[in-house]
Amino acid sequence: MRNPNCFPVSLCRATLCALCFALLSAGPLTPQSVVPSPSRFLELEKRADALIEEKKTDEAIVLLQQGLQQNPGWEGGLWRLGSLSYESGRYLVARKALEKLVELVPGSGAPWALLGMCEFETRNYGRALQHLQRGLSLGIPPALDLVGPAYHNQAMALLATGNFDRAVTILKGLTRKQKIEAEEWPLTMGLAILRVPLLPDVAARLLPPERLGVYRRVGELQIALVRHEKRDARGEWQALVDSHPEFPGLHTAFGKLLLEMADSERAESEFRTALKSNPTDAIAQLGLAYTLMERDEHAEAEVLSKQVLQIDPQSANAHHLLGTLFFRQGRYDEARQELESSRDIDPFLSRVHYTLSQVYLKLQRPQDAAREEVIYRKLKDAEDLFRETGRLPAPAY
Repeated sequence: MRNPNCFPVSLCRATLCALCFALLSAGPLTPQSVVPSPSRFLELEKRADALIEEKKTDEAIVLLQQGLQQNPGWEGGLWRLGSLSYESGRYLVARKALEKLVELVPGSGAPWALLGMCEFETRNYGRALQHLQRGLSLGIPPALDLVGPAYHNQAMALLATGNFDRAVTILKGLTRKQKIEAEEWPLTMGLAILRVPLLPDVAARLLPPERLGVYRRVGELQIALVRHEKRDARGEWQALVDSHPEFPGLHTAFGKLLLEMADSERAESEFRTALKSNPTDAIAQLGLAYTLMERDEHAEAEVLSKQVLQIDPQSANAHHLLGTLFFRQGRYDEARQELESSRDIDPFLSRVHYTLSQVYLKLQRPQDAAREEVIYRKLKDAEDLFRETGRLPAPAY
């Protein structure tokens, strides 16, 4: 049964079958792809494509499996079997075929992406993220119509594994550049923003209607902001917070939004309100620390950052904020240690590389500074691309 959280995708059509693998192939077919009886094998391909066109899925799969028994290295057959099995919900069959295919053509993005999508369907989110990232990084031919579904599956897997900020980044990109009318899209966005590690179908089963309504409302307002709809989304956010003052995560999320809108005074108020009900809310602590740092109130900002690190020593954002605080105070070696920790935990935060390059300059380490500057520019270019196109290179996830 198809995972209800997946993005609809249709991959197999006879008019594309011959084109698809030529597009996704990293180069010429390997010698292992040549069968002992070429004429018979070409006839088998034609028959399989005809069955696919006629939507005779079971017969097509049997025929493809017979062909692969004769020649396990038949790349086109593996792609057809993998994509057709995925489309028909036979995820284990698809995964087996695609695992073999990525061994044969490891430089092709589409098989890796589809393999990750199969793993998402079977809720193996860790491996799905690895393979989706690799596929997107290698590139996917537009004719296959896999890019949007791959990004969507990646966002959902990030949500399920608690990588909320990156899930929101991808969801915003999909919202900005694709017309998505899925009923549960607002719920998905709301769950990610309020940092709830549940996929929409699970949340719909487990959570009471009133809570689901708040998550959907948060998602609707975020979608409105992303799409620049002509409405007072900020005012509606405020009304939502006022009507649900005790709802977990709501003050923190609104504070983050206010920071994005450069209203640091109101953001500080929301963060302090959030911390009254949950003193260990790391996102609110870091948000408050940031507003204090911008006012040069370094002592309290330092305390808040260190409190987050006591609970979560692997918080790249906390290390970065603390390193930035030290840098601004001229404590360059302490800044270096914190920023290097942040970089090692999450190497894809462009701002970390920039600040670290400035620290290295202060420490008379020009080669290290130059290296970090190069990395910063590459990551920043990727972020700018995302803002313009809604697509971000997979390694940045």
